[in-house]
Amino acid sequence: MDKVQKLTPCNSSLPPSTEHPHAKPKRKPVPGKKRKQGGQKGHKRHLRELIPSEQCTTVIPCQPAGCRRCGDDVPLEPPPPQRNQVWDPPELEPIVDEYQPFRGRCPCCDTTAGA
Repeated sequence: MDKVQKLTPCNSSLPPSTEHPHAKPKRKPVPGKKRKQGGQKGHKRHLRELIPSEQCTTVIPCQPAGCRRCGDDVPLEPPPPQRNQVWDPPELEPIVDEYQPFRGRCPCCDTTAGA
């Protein structure tokens, strides 16, 4: 005895909107994708080395205003502090050229001439 197959948008000419959203079949896993996203175990770390503080454009000391819990003063640890450097590319300034072509009329032959 043959099984009766239920008509769905996948196996008939029914529009997709006739299928209940929760009744859609689950996606099949992509074959060959075995690794998780991101850096894999054992890969070489890529890290930008810090430049000396003297070569930075500005050095901004960030000190806590107070304890997060009670608000009391927090004694600072002795140097060296933790360092974070943010690299921003310089702003590009456009070069704007303006051309002002002048026209004139020859007084002798009444011909116009332009640059």
